[in-house]
Amino acid sequence: MIEAKNWKWIAGRTLALTLGLACVLLGTAGISVAQSSKAAPTASKAAPAAQKPSLANPAAKGLSTGIKVHGHWVIEVKNPDGTVAAHRDFENSLVQPATLLANVLSRQAQLGYWSIVLAPSNGNTSPCSATGLACFIVENGESCNIAAVAAEDCFVTMQAPVASNGGTVTLAGSAPASFAGTIVTVATDVMECPIGPDSTLGCVENGGPGVAFTSASSTSTPPAFAPVTVAAGQTISATVTFSFQ
Repeated sequence: MIEAKNWKWIAGRTLALTLGLACVLLGTAGISVAQSSKAAPTASKAAPAAQKPSLANPAAKGLSTGIKVHGHWVIEVKNPDGTVAAHRDFENSLVQPATLLANVLSRQAQLGYWSIVLAPSNGNTSPCSATGLACFIVENGESCNIAAVAAEDCFVTMQAPVASNGGTVTLAGSAPASFAGTIVTVATDVMECPIGPDSTLGCVENGGPGVAFTSASSTSTPPAFAPVTVAAGQTISATVTFSFQ
């Protein structure tokens, strides 16, 4: 027969062993939890690398972005005393220059002189012509004795195109108004000249003021600008700035 004191000793040993085993199990679990918590930051740090955008995306975006030509116009009508009677500030659009640019880039042609065209609508009087012809502001060096341009509406007041370090090209010139009239359409023309030893920037043999490069109209939808009303004796100045993006 086991005495009572022996039962107390056995119960005490059993409790000690149970507590010791519990401590071991809890310690092991603690180590496992600690290792898991230390591994978590590694996984979170790796996440941004997995979400980093591919380097191919910017290139793909760049390839889908076209090059655009912008033409910014400023037209001012001034009185004889120099005061401004009318001011217009607007953008124009390209007039299908694909063939022209392709010919120039492939050296099948070269650019010649530029012209600024200020035109009335059909039936309206031109500020520069009693017969309704447009005002032609042509580049210095170009002759006005070319087909489709009469001497009365041709003005050699444009200097050579001016290029800036920012990648813009500016055309500017003026025309006196001999008649009252209204300007409803504007354009820039450029000579498309053959390449050769006898070619000139005037390209007189082409029989016209040049190839339409850009244009804008007050009759478009929406209108690019409000019609410009001009009185006899006033002066029309036009500045066109091309930019490329």
